Amino acid sequence: MIRNMIFRSLIALLLSLVVFAAAHSRQQKVYSVRLTLPPGRSSSILDDLLPQGSWKVEGNGSVLVKTSEPGLLRALGMPFRILDAPPPTPAPAPEGFLVGGLAHPDIQSLVDSVSPESLKAHILALQGFVSRYEYTPTQDSAGDYIYSEFTRMGLQTEYDTFYIATGITFYDAKFGSPDTGFIVGTNGIYGTTDGGATWTPQFTAPGTEYYGLDVLTPSAAFAVGTGGQILKTTNSGASWNAQTSGVTAPLFDIGFSDENHGIAVGELGTALRTTNGGTSWQSYPSGTSSRLRGLSVIDSLNAWAVGMNGVIIRSTDGGLSWSPQTPPGGSTAYLRHVDFPNPRCGWIVGVGPLLLRTTNGGSVWSQLPLP
Repeated sequence: MIRNMIFRSLIALLLSLVVFAAAHSRQQKVYSVRLTLPPGRSSSILDDLLPQGSWKVEGNGSVLVKTSEPGLLRALGMPFRILDAPPPTPAPAPEGFLVGGLAHPDIQSLVDSVSPESLKAHILALQGFVSRYEYTPTQDSAGDYIYSEFTRMGLQTEYDTFYIATGITFYDAKFGSPDTGFIVGTNGIYGTTDGGATWTPQFTAPGTEYYGLDVLTPSAAFAVGTGGQILKTTNSGASWNAQTSGVTAPLFDIGFSDENHGIAVGELGTALRTTNGGTSWQSYPSGTSSRLRGLSVIDSLNAWAVGMNGVIIRSTDGGLSWSPQTPPGGSTAYLRHVDFPNPRCGWIVGVGPLLLRTTNGGSVWSQLPLP
């Protein structure tokens, strides 16, 4: 009996090793995808959604994307087409389906009895249904194939795209009290006054993304986004007023040490500073041209910012000047966020996944193992 148990265990171990080796021997296929950006929509959203992909803007809102995870593009809610997905193998029409090269009258009658309104109603009713889902690139080419076959059969066919998701991406959320908080994303700014049980749209601007925010009190908050936008509310989001940033580059994060002193960071190493509660902003050299994605303001003097290409910078004079820090092993990963609960203890997260920690105020950063 023991011998059989050992034998079965060895077989199971060998099978596991074979499966493990096969999984790791497969190389991820990189797909070419063309998507269309709506008017005014920035391609910078792709950096956050597909940090390990690449793309180039071709003009007229067309972007050519190279990625191994094309399914993630569905979260954008933008039209896209995979250019090199293998087409499904055509199958012959079932016997009796066609009559003289046209659809059988009974089948055409069934198709005609279904209205676009009823289809859309069913799709909307199913949007709250949660199920397992695995994207494959052949789904899109399968849709093209079905459209072509129905057309060839003489059926009146229309092609439409439905997104089960809302197409909205949220980037930041902060609360000024247990009840009052804000969320920013690709569709504007939302607020809650009941601890997140319900959310109300407070500010929308088509084609604009808002990436970061900071909440000073339950009534006062700042948000930043594309086009160098800085918005401020002093009435819990009942109204948001634009501040003059002096830049047009996208801003990705903002932080205040008190009601007067604040810093905002963004594209191309942009670093701004205010000492009058956002009434005016001044730009100061950050020492980098890389995107600054995350910011942590500790007090009126000390602040940290992180971004693409492994950039870590620090200011000890309230954002007037910045000095570079060295990530562990000279990492060039895309660093997304930094947080200092106190002046000595800090955390950085990034693509990899990557988790860094310091316990001595940033003199040394250590990379922590992840499961």
